[in-house]
Amino acid sequence: MKSLLILLIGFAMSASAFAFQPRTGLWWNPGESGSGYNIEIQNGVLIVTVFSYKGNGDSEWYLASGVLTSSGHAFSGTLDKYRNGQCISCAYGGTPTFAGNDGTISINFVSETSAILSLPN
Repeated sequence: MKSLLILLIGFAMSASAFAFQPRTGLWWNPGESGSGYNIEIQNGVLIVTVFSYKGNGDSEWYLASGVLTSSGHAFSGTLDKYRNGQCISCAYGGTPTFAGNDGTISINFVSETSAILSLPN
């Protein structure tokens, strides 16, 4: 399992260790340019979309959702994989296809703007 620290783009403030709610928006790891995480939280439910690349450079998107735990500071869910989506400025070609899942993603928020993310493999 791979763990890395991710940060919310555009914010660099810290918060109390206990009294915070994770920020929604675009998150990324400065050490892994080119991939990122969009996190949305509403009513205690987190949805994360992950944009990344396969080893050959082809793009691959992931989606996971579920209830936040640990007073709203932790999340774990199945990392569903999608391929063959719409290209930018192309004629509409249909919806992306579900391509299985790659295991479990876990996110432990350590402040409003930083988290430890664990990915399979």
